[in-house]
Amino acid sequence: MANITFTPYEIECLQAGIAIDNKLVEELKKDKARLDWLADRDNNIGNVTLPTTCVANNLTDLRMAIDEAMKL
Repeated sequence: MANITFTPYEIECLQAGIAIDNKLVEELKKDKARLDWLADRDNNIGNVTLPTTCVANNLTDLRMAIDEAMKL
């Protein structure tokens, strides 16, 4: 029998009785990889333009800066 591994999110979904849509999970993983690439401080070719205040309020977390900008 093959070993099956689950991410913490998938385990949480299973415990809550939520069906996991594998296609959605794969799309979310791709989006995470994109954001991780943009957020990498060593990335010299990708950039994101956000309001200065959003960046200043969230210097260590690109996702939080994006969340704040989306609320404007």
